[in-house]
Amino acid sequence: MPPKPTPTQPLPPETLTAVAHQTQVIEGLRAQRQLLAPAQSTALNKALAQAHSRRGVALCNLGEPQAYFNDLRNDTLDSAIADHTQAIELLEELLRALASWEPGTLSLRSQLAESYFARCAARCRNGQLHDALADLTHGIDLSEQLRKDLEPIGQWTLILRQTLVRAYRERGDAFESRGELAAAIVQHSRAIELMEAARSELEPGEERAAHWEHDLADLYSIRGLAHRSNGDFAEAVADHTLGLDLLERAGEPSELSSELAVAWEGRSAEAFLNRASARFALRKVPEAIADCTQGIELLEAQRARLESGEWWSKQHSDLAGAYKNRSLMLKRLRREDEAFADLEQVIQLGEELRVRMGPGDQWTPAMRNALTAAYRSRAAARFKRGEFAAASEDYGQAIELGEVLRRRRGPAGRNLRELAGLAEAYSNRAAARDSLGDLEGSAADRAIAEELRGVWNEVRFG
Repeated sequence: MPPKPTPTQPLPPETLTAVAHQTQVIEGLRAQRQLLAPAQSTALNKALAQAHSRRGVALCNLGEPQAYFNDLRNDTLDSAIADHTQAIELLEELLRALASWEPGTLSLRSQLAESYFARCAARCRNGQLHDALADLTHGIDLSEQLRKDLEPIGQWTLILRQTLVRAYRERGDAFESRGELAAAIVQHSRAIELMEAARSELEPGEERAAHWEHDLADLYSIRGLAHRSNGDFAEAVADHTLGLDLLERAGEPSELSSELAVAWEGRSAEAFLNRASARFALRKVPEAIADCTQGIELLEAQRARLESGEWWSKQHSDLAGAYKNRSLMLKRLRREDEAFADLEQVIQLGEELRVRMGPGDQWTPAMRNALTAAYRSRAAARFKRGEFAAASEDYGQAIELGEVLRRRRGPAGRNLRELAGLAEAYSNRAAARDSLGDLEGSAADRAIAEELRGVWNEVRFG
């Protein structure tokens, strides 16, 4: 048998230490338990369950995606799941022995809910999504029962509430990933209800209240996106508006800490851009353009505020996407020059990202396709203006980008949308070359476009 591969990077020493420490704790507690009668081991079993749970969390951290080779990652995640299962079994055995769900068992029930949530996280990372959702549901049911018991006595803390909110949010995300949008909206609505109920407990203006309002704004944004995916565009606009109101109430960037100010700009930009998309779907184009403009200004402000190393590729892509969307909206109103200027921005940002990501795999197919589409759009605008040489050049850029990706994917990874876009670029460059009198080049481009359509039909229809 070949030797087991080693990690691509050193394992985090603090995580390894946590695993080793909890292993020692577990071994010590098990040795002590053997010396006691079953009736005397209640406290030890609770501590043992906690140690298994803590080791499970540490092992799960060792199984972080993309950090290590897959076989090591799967081994650690399997071990993490086994530890959380052991914790759950110990706690459920304790609760059965107590034969009561009175307030004396509250700490055990809270610990049990946490163990279900922790096993859910490990199963998610291990790809066991069905079982993860079952664990999430168990944890939510336990936490809701706990809330009913703790709220009347004033012990339903913000931390417990946040844990339950996060669980509903994650279950909503799970339903959404399965296309069950109505069910997802119900989950997100419950998370919002819990967060709204807690707002009255916080003092306005304090840093904790600002964080809370930011998190609540996120929930409205998430539900707004679910509404949009479900075709409920008016409800989506309403949710994004509520989120923006919360962010405005939390304070302007100048009134917040630097960390919160950056988060405020990012969240506000995202909410404006999401509302723009929903308004555009409702054919409220001027309002959509205004929202897009607000989002762009906020992202540009964030870009100016942050050092280049803190301005992430996702933010760069988001800004390019915002300019692209505003270009489409402006075009709808026949504001062609402004639409063209936005396309220029999209291409500039895409080329900057290309340089920043380097020649490797960090410049993803999605990033490459976004830049390719921008070149095709600018080429079409230039062709309409009669700028045939410039249009031909832009189509050439789109073709070059598309052909590189096609070679990298190979026959097994052929993508219908990419093939269609590449065929369109060749066909449209042929038209530009016709206008320039380059009949030989035009004929060559049309032949390649026809060949690509044949490949598309082969992939599509087999």
